[in-house]
Amino acid sequence: MAKRAVLPQDTALPQLEALRTRRPFVEKLQDAVTPFVPAGTTVEDVLVTECQHRRGETCKLILEVEFRQSNGYREWQTYIVRTAREGHPAPAQLYQKTRDDTLVPPRFGPPVLFINDWNMVLWAYPNDPNLPGLRLLESPKMLLKEMQEEPHRFGLPELQGMPVEVRTERLKVVPGKRGGFLVRVQFGPADTPQTCSLYAKLFRIGYGKEAFELLQTIWQHPARKQGEILIPQPYAFDAPYAVMWQEAVQGIPLAKRIDSVHDVESLAHAIGRRLARLHAIAVSLPEQMTLPYQLSEIDTAVRRIAARFPDFAARYQQLAGQLQKAASCFGEGRRTLVHGSFKFSHIMMTASGILFIDFDAANIGDPGYDVGRFMAHVLRMHVSGKMSFERAESINHAFIRGYNEQADAPLSEAYFNWFCASHLVASQALKLVKRNKPAQLEPLYQLARHYCPRG
Repeated sequence: MAKRAVLPQDTALPQLEALRTRRPFVEKLQDAVTPFVPAGTTVEDVLVTECQHRRGETCKLILEVEFRQSNGYREWQTYIVRTAREGHPAPAQLYQKTRDDTLVPPRFGPPVLFINDWNMVLWAYPNDPNLPGLRLLESPKMLLKEMQEEPHRFGLPELQGMPVEVRTERLKVVPGKRGGFLVRVQFGPADTPQTCSLYAKLFRIGYGKEAFELLQTIWQHPARKQGEILIPQPYAFDAPYAVMWQEAVQGIPLAKRIDSVHDVESLAHAIGRRLARLHAIAVSLPEQMTLPYQLSEIDTAVRRIAARFPDFAARYQQLAGQLQKAASCFGEGRRTLVHGSFKFSHIMMTASGILFIDFDAANIGDPGYDVGRFMAHVLRMHVSGKMSFERAESINHAFIRGYNEQADAPLSEAYFNWFCASHLVASQALKLVKRNKPAQLEPLYQLARHYCPRG
């Protein structure tokens, strides 16, 4: 079972207090589901595993609810929840919008519930208002039927015969945000079956097409064809379900193997070189993650740190001023393709070499954004106790060296260090605020001060 999320204090949202003490929420949910479940079925417990809170306004939650049947059998069911202060229209509007015949009946109760007293709407997994692809991927029969009727929507390989069996394996789902499934397809005829494996990447409604088109561009680029960049092969984008179909890569995320890599410096050097080649690819995307953008992200993070943890306000505000002053020496900076979320979990170790995945956040921005994010991610691993500071620095130095060896226009150490320091605040420290975990704010602050160039 997942860990319990920390719930904030908010008098405008009494629902959160009911969830904190659990019994009032269990009783309220029992009243809501009783008309829809067999006699003797009871709600036993509730676990909040994720909480995204906007003070005084709204809250997004992931709940695990334990049901107990009359024979004593117990089972947990996931709910995606939106709640708000009294009078806020969003939950009721979302409830009305999602009441349709496409919803999938869960194990217990109806697909969607609305608790009027708490202005709360609950969707039972796999019904998710933002991820329509979940309903498709969690129903192999439905998926097989659609593959047989419209195989082009999935980019199925031209194997002889019709798809006759589909098996899906959920790899990761973040409700309301994203998901990934391994899909194995068997083709007839039965006497000589052929199989293939696909990866289905689930997006929120209205997202995913640009990421697919970017992968297509990179796939056709000479750098990819020459092996200087490795990515999964894109097959198709299914707009109605917001699912991108691509090659099922055989490999392991570097985040799961970093402790076992002996020559990590050589690996980091190679990663830096490949990132520089990625940045050299010319594409047409919206401009976003530039130096001015990062300055605005620092301001946002510092305000949120100050609001949630006032003891850190003065230090982080002073640090933001130092970062602002140092940035004034850099000018506007370059514009290139940037990955947008470059870290160990988006780097795969495969038999063919280092492969990059998850281009969902890609845009036109400053190359320092990707480099600094990678460096800050490595340093956060040190703060978390996963590696020594010396190992983290060695990884980052090798990474920068590899990047500048391959880059069209090498960048200064001060430039990279500034983006590293900025991400320690805007990315890593902000995550601690969102998760209500202040213990690492002090070491992150000290590291950011260390890496911030002196103006």
